[in-house]
Amino acid sequence: MHFKQSLDENSFELNLEVDAQLIEQKLEFSFYEAKSYQEQENIAIPCSVFQEGLSGLEAIIKYLKEEQKLSFSEISKLLNRDPRTVWTTYNKTKTKQITKIKKLGKATSFSTEIIKKRNYSVLESVAQHLKNKGLTVKEISEELGRNKQTIWTVLRRAKEKNKQSEVAQ
Repeated sequence: MHFKQSLDENSFELNLEVDAQLIEQKLEFSFYEAKSYQEQENIAIPCSVFQEGLSGLEAIIKYLKEEQKLSFSEISKLLNRDPRTVWTTYNKTKTKQITKIKKLGKATSFSTEIIKKRNYSVLESVAQHLKNKGLTVKEISEELGRNKQTIWTVLRRAKEKNKQSEVAQ
């Protein structure tokens, strides 16, 4: 039985090597590049990246570029945005703010996956996600560094969009 387990582990490793070779041949990049890309499909972004003076998208792009060291192309794929939009947005942040984004406050974060959906604005997506996690409007406003009234308005707009999409279906 011990021999059989060892044989299964070896065959599993052999299958992984064959799969890696197929990936390299079909996609024309290495197995490690494929794995790295797969890990980058979804990155957790701390809520503390939102700062006064930057829009939600600007703050996220600045964080991904400066803290995560991603290329404009990688960021555009993560956020489902045109690379030119990402480049332009990042360059606008340079005129607004010179310092790097600081990770402050609680450890609340959100996934880049929620921003890929273009039905909502970035702030609507993030606020709605945090609301669904059970945070209050006050807590969301503190996490995102935005006024309570702004968060309330953003959540109301997202709720209206939800209703409209339900009626359309």
